[in-house]
Amino acid sequence: MLKTQFLPFYDSWVPHGKPMMLGETGATTDQATYLAQLTAVLPVTFPDVHAVLYYDSKSTSDWTLVDTPGQLGFTQFVTMGQTPYFGFPFVGS
Repeated sequence: MLKTQFLPFYDSWVPHGKPMMLGETGATTDQATYLAQLTAVLPVTFPDVHAVLYYDSKSTSDWTLVDTPGQLGFTQFVTMGQTPYFGFPFVGS
């Protein structure tokens, strides 16, 4: 799903040769799985994406990034940020 979700954006902007950021992405359920998938898919499929802005809000739905029993979204977000892929200098640059 992530590939089809972000592919149009990526294909439009990758020719510009600049690092990219995913803005306002998130999950209302199973945040940890969603973020783990981002951690795995971004370096392989979208190597020019080097930042992720998580939409942490209560608006039309509750997007709040939390750690609760059985839901370790915040912990997974921290883990994702600690991977070498999101370090500086960017891997592959």
